[in-house]
Amino acid sequence: RAVTLGDIARILRSKGQVDEALDLHRQRLAINEQLGDMDGRAHALWNLGQLAVQTEDWKQAFHYFRTAYELNLELQRLEGIIFVGIDFGQLLAAAGDRPSGLAILERSHQGLLTLGQHEHAEQVAQIIAQVRSG
Repeated sequence: RAVTLGDIARILRSKGQVDEALDLHRQRLAINEQLGDMDGRAHALWNLGQLAVQTEDWKQAFHYFRTAYELNLELQRLEGIIFVGIDFGQLLAAAGDRPSGLAILERSHQGLLTLGQHEHAEQVAQIIAQVRSG
């Protein structure tokens, strides 16, 4: 059920129905918490963080991204560390914590290189360059 809720929420988000997508992701998070599914919880939190950025709720975005990032680190889930890290690192840098943001972005960049995703790695390298110049 949690997976289906996430799929529906992503469709709603793409149609601009942010409030409805938020509600479904919160339901999804609750289900994953009840099941003890840390990976599902991390993914739901990341999606909630993305929606919080979209609605400019920076405090919530920070909370969701930080928690999702920490869960992915605990799980040692490289893809989660990479992709949550891209969002979390940019948010930290924009909020004035450039050293922490850059460290997380660098980790994401290295992870992408490890996975052989050179095109994505180049995009993150450009983000890093913008943050450094910035």
